[in-house]
Amino acid sequence: MKKQTVLTLTAAMLVWGQGAWAAILTGGTGTFTVANDAGRFYSSSVDSSGNALLNSNPGYRDFTYNFTLGGGGLNQLKINSSATSGQAGQLAGTATSGIYDGNFWVTTNGGKGGNDDMILAVALTGPISSDFALTIQSNGYVVAPNQTTRPTVSAGNWQTNVVNETFYGSDFIYGPMTSRPASVYQPLYNGQDPATTGALMFIDLGVANRVGNLSDQVVFSVTGLYAENVLAFSTYAYDLIGGNTVANAIGWTTPTASTGYTVIGAGVAPVPLPAAVWLFGGAVAGLVGFGRRKGRPTV
Repeated sequence: MKKQTVLTLTAAMLVWGQGAWAAILTGGTGTFTVANDAGRFYSSSVDSSGNALLNSNPGYRDFTYNFTLGGGGLNQLKINSSATSGQAGQLAGTATSGIYDGNFWVTTNGGKGGNDDMILAVALTGPISSDFALTIQSNGYVVAPNQTTRPTVSAGNWQTNVVNETFYGSDFIYGPMTSRPASVYQPLYNGQDPATTGALMFIDLGVANRVGNLSDQVVFSVTGLYAENVLAFSTYAYDLIGGNTVANAIGWTTPTASTGYTVIGAGVAPVPLPAAVWLFGGAVAGLVGFGRRKGRPTV
């Protein structure tokens, strides 16, 4: 069953095209909901042996992850231009006419050894266009659920199109945010003014990585970026077993200052509707519950 999105008229909706924001995430401990139609890749439920169940198992589907980022760190997880885990650095692009295609790799190094699932954090500043659409494809290593030992990853675990889904403005349910969840302050993107606010969504990629260049690829395509938009990617890591962090939780993220991917909108200026039009649309949206999980924002 798809989750309902109920739109209400709030101050956050006074910008044309902005969806209803559900909450503000703060600190390094809490929960967040992924935007995937299928929910999170691993269920929070376990079998009689303590192994995590795949979310596709009937009766075990859920959408919410716990994060406990205080016990992890900011060093081992990176966004890179290739599968080589030793690289690090900022990636960037310009969305001419509001359109941009790109790809990057989610890599790991250090003594932790690897991560069992990757969560993509997508931040967007500025007004959200009614034409905004972001397609995410993940290619990488898929591990069997197990909470007793860290699953072994080999070339045979590689899969393409683990996730291949399009997300819309209505999927940005967190905000207004000036930072993203972490053990210490992490801005939404590198070089962000501390006063700048944006919205967040989280996408479960369903892929694992390991040291030794066993990395995951993310291919993306975005349309509908305004000239004043900044679209930024960062990643979070989930573990099936305990170690540096607790089992069945997210405990690591990328450091914004040294690794990330930022796309700057260019060439398309926001066109606000007359005040009477958006007030009417917002009032209607506040009275109607939209049962469809996906779809362009209608405010």
